[in-house]
Amino acid sequence: DIFEQAGHFKQGGDTLNLYSPDDTKLPKTTRVTHNLGFDPMAGFNLYAMEWDEKAIRKFVNNKLVAEIPHSPSYPMFFFLSIYENPGWTGKADTSAESGYPKEFVIDYFRAYTRAP
Repeated sequence: DIFEQAGHFKQGGDTLNLYSPDDTKLPKTTRVTHNLGFDPMAGFNLYAMEWDEKAIRKFVNNKLVAEIPHSPSYPMFFFLSIYENPGWTGKADTSAESGYPKEFVIDYFRAYTRAP
């Protein structure tokens, strides 16, 4: 997960996650929780991920905010979603006072490969 905003996080809290349950060379889950220092829901932000053979690095608005010091050596995929998982994110507050319905808006998504 390059961006995960769980309901129980303090404002500005975010995680970088790597799930590799079938890879015997890597931990099943690696989670790096960090604070962005601002409310990511207040406007659009630029999220970027660099992935090489040694690490996965996360950038927000061109600033390095998290790093996982290992990386899988096989192809992976991008998954953009919004979900509720009461055990992890907490139960969603769907009351009118909370501002529901919510929107999940992505201005653009791009993926590049580094030239050899």
